[in-house]
Amino acid sequence: MGGLFSISMPCDQVVNQVSQCLGTHGSYIYSLSENLAALQRDIEVLKAKRDDVQRRVCREEFTGRRERLSLVQVWLTNVLNTENKFNDLLRTYNIELQRLCLCGFCSKNVRLSYLYGKRIVMMLNEVERLSSQGVFTDVTEEIPVAKVDEMPVQATIVGQETMLEKVWTHLMEEGVEILGMYGMGGVGKTTLLTQLNNKFSETCRGGGFFEVVIWVVVSKTPEIHRIQGDIAKKLGLGGEEWDQKNENQRALEIHRVLKRRKFVLLLDDIWEKVCVAACCFLYCSLFPEDYRREKERLIDYWMCEGFLDENQTRERVLSQGYEIISILVRACLLLEEAVNKEQVKMHDVVREMALWIASDLGKDKEQCIVQARSGLCEIPRIKNWSGVTRMSLMENEIEIVSGSTECSKLTTLFLQKNASLIHISSDFFQCIPMLVVLDLSGNSSLRKLPEQISELVSLRYLDMSKMSLDMSLMEELPQQYKGLAVVV
Repeated sequence: MGGLFSISMPCDQVVNQVSQCLGTHGSYIYSLSENLAALQRDIEVLKAKRDDVQRRVCREEFTGRRERLSLVQVWLTNVLNTENKFNDLLRTYNIELQRLCLCGFCSKNVRLSYLYGKRIVMMLNEVERLSSQGVFTDVTEEIPVAKVDEMPVQATIVGQETMLEKVWTHLMEEGVEILGMYGMGGVGKTTLLTQLNNKFSETCRGGGFFEVVIWVVVSKTPEIHRIQGDIAKKLGLGGEEWDQKNENQRALEIHRVLKRRKFVLLLDDIWEKVCVAACCFLYCSLFPEDYRREKERLIDYWMCEGFLDENQTRERVLSQGYEIISILVRACLLLEEAVNKEQVKMHDVVREMALWIASDLGKDKEQCIVQARSGLCEIPRIKNWSGVTRMSLMENEIEIVSGSTECSKLTTLFLQKNASLIHISSDFFQCIPMLVVLDLSGNSSLRKLPEQISELVSLRYLDMSKMSLDMSLMEELPQQYKGLAVVV
């Protein structure tokens, strides 16, 4: 026996279905597999071209002096987005194939197959367009001058956070245009300046009001040509025309650019021209009004205090010291004696200004104690001995010097020409362990010093001239005083 199975379907429905499949957009369905294969080939070519461009970009960006062009970055981003879209198409490919019928000429769901096939064709066009756009003569350009070059910072020194905030607060005050930081080598000035530079970096990234921050290392032997070159690079100046300019022309060009911009100039390792001439200028305020001081003796004080580079020869130190004195004289901050050119003095008004600066602009008057020629008969009473750095009690009537409170920061002590001075107690020198300069000259009534003077391990300069001391004391001083400068 046999069976009979039949299907009936309205003729017009079959015609319409087949007509729709084979119409103008029918290729989206019956060419689906072929189009997808072509898309896969074109995608692989596009990815290879993308990899070539990316490697070229990375190679040129490696030194950090160039950055990719915006057009190149947009193209790379578009290629990535297209690749992601292609991967999305592949995830549903098997499902779409299962929808096809009539040997791939039609679909069980014409609408979905049509949309899928259309996406493939559109992506083919997009890949072709991206591939034609991926031909670049240049892929990078020189990086424009950054507002701030962020710098690596060394380990923070104890208390430096407070100092950083103090400096930053001063800089942000209205009307402040110049701020100097000074101190002996190794105390952390460069580290503090680096932290300040990076703080400007944070401000500029947040839309701060400075357009450019320039860092320049001056060094002990400043080279104007090099310094001008460092500033010029930061400002985008340079080229053959710049190289042919002399120092004055370069200075005018730098000034022309900077006067139109809000800028910060950080000068590190300043020695001869600014910083040294300035903690030297302030030192001269330790002497009484109209006091004449020999230039060479003044230079000795400065050297022992660490203002001048003591690692150089005596001749070189003296030369540096005389140059600083000349700078101060030309600026009318010191007055050269008309008769004896080897002596200088400070005008009363200038001296008052120097004392004001030395006291942290009047905020800490006990930081530098100057009561020279004040008629004192005893050591003055100080509230905070631990904060005193320099003290001048010269030309008074002090009879006895004693101490019980430690003055750990005191580096210079002037006690010369106290005609009535007859005794210095043994505990006094124990209270000033960091003393570097001690001037006892002209104390004719002082005939003996306590043995505890040997505990002044930092002492570099001791003046005992015009005294009636037993000089055998000097023979008993320990070995650490081998390099001590003694004036007798």
